[in-house]
Amino acid sequence: MGKNRPADRAQSADKVAIVTGGANGIGKEICIRLAEAGTCLLIADVQEQVQETAESVAAQFEVASDFYMGDLSREEHGLAMMERAIARFGKIDVLVNNAGGGVILPFLEHTSETLKTTIDRNLWTTIWACHAVLPHMVGQNFGRIINIGADSVRTGLYNHAAYNAAKGGVHALTTGLAREFVDSLVHQESIYLIIFQNSVIKKCRSVFLRKIDHFTNQIWI
Repeated sequence: MGKNRPADRAQSADKVAIVTGGANGIGKEICIRLAEAGTCLLIADVQEQVQETAESVAAQFEVASDFYMGDLSREEHGLAMMERAIARFGKIDVLVNNAGGGVILPFLEHTSETLKTTIDRNLWTTIWACHAVLPHMVGQNFGRIINIGADSVRTGLYNHAAYNAAKGGVHALTTGLAREFVDSLVHQESIYLIIFQNSVIKKCRSVFLRKIDHFTNQIWI
């Protein structure tokens, strides 16, 4: 996956993608994969590191890249992110809703603040990003939205009840929007990634990258 594939680059050279939560981790890997294929990027995150990521991706892969820093759980930031992408690139073809991360606690140890934070980071970021970008995609009669879900919604991972509630909402939003916008050629899909946060990660990295490769390829179908 480290080298550009000509077919990918030719196919996506004129495409523009927004990746939320793209400053590091899974989001950064997604940005790298898209940049390898020649996609122009608007990388959004609440962390200041997002500017460095956007600049490094642009330099390394010779693609146009910009950034937006803001709290996407708020409607005004979702709109501002969309407007920045349109101002810079003139269109939006792809939205990858990767922003997330929950407060993982036993359910009865949660407070109103930790529950709100978990819902905000995972569900509201996705809702407002979709709400901001969809009118543009419908207007151009093309769009691809990929929402990062969680396999723990299915498996019931220990101490993840609140997080699963948020990600379950993302899953439900995806299926609902897919049905609602089926006639506008705006395709939507949820991807569930399983990541091991321990020494096994090195052995699993190739599998992890193949998962990213799989769903970035779905963008152009």
